[in-house]
Parts: sequence; C-alpha cells; structure tokens
Amino acid sequence: MTILCTSGRAIFERVAGLANLLSRARLKPDISQMMRYLPPAQSSSRWFTLVSQLLGLVLFAFVLITALPFLLVLAGIGALVLFFALRQVRRELDNSPLTQSFPVEEPIDITPWHQRLIKDLTQRRR
Repeated sequence: MTILCTSGRAIFERVAGLANLLSRARLKPDISQMMRYLPPAQSSSRWFTLVSQLLGLVLFAFVLITALPFLLVLAGIGALVLFFALRQVRRELDNSPLTQSFPVEEPIDITPWHQRLIKDLTQRRR
C-alpha cells in the first residue's frame, strides 16, 4: 500500500487522507503510518559540512581576534576606575566616626602550639 511520490502535493494528500480516515473512525493516529509516506531525508554532503564548519571557525577566530584588544582596553579602564573608587571608599571608612568610636582589638593568635614551638626554635637559631 506504500506509494512512492515525488511531488509534495501528493504526499500531503496521502497524509491528510489518512489522518481524516483515522479521525472519522475515532482512532488515535499512528505516527508510523503517517510517516511512511514521507520521502527519506537528504543529508548534506560531507564536503559541504566540512566547508561550513571551517568557515564558521575562521569567522569565529576573526571576531575573537578583533574584539580581544577592545575587551582588554575596557578591562584596564574598569580596573583603574575601580582602584580609585575603592581608595576613596577606604578613606571615607577610615574617617567615619563609627569606626573611630569602637576600640580596635588586637588579633588573637590561634597558631597551634607545635607550630609556635617550631617558629621559636628557628628564630633562636638565627
């Protein structure tokens, strides 16, 4: 019952006719029955795939090489702006009355005893 057709209109009529027949019979359409009338997919040539991939790689490399200097310049400008902004924030924090009102505590030494002993011995040898 399989008919090989080369025109798209004949394929559409066969699939539409099968779908109408199944819907009138109130059955679920079977995809394998409808897909049987479609022609096999034509795969692209190997050389065409290879050339398109190579062209895409060359285009990507060109865009990357072109954009990289601009990105580096923008990153440098951003680093300079951030450097000066953080210096200003540090100055403002040092001058703020909140940090001056609290006493600064000395950090607690949490070095393990054996490391302190090794450090003391190495300092005595000098």
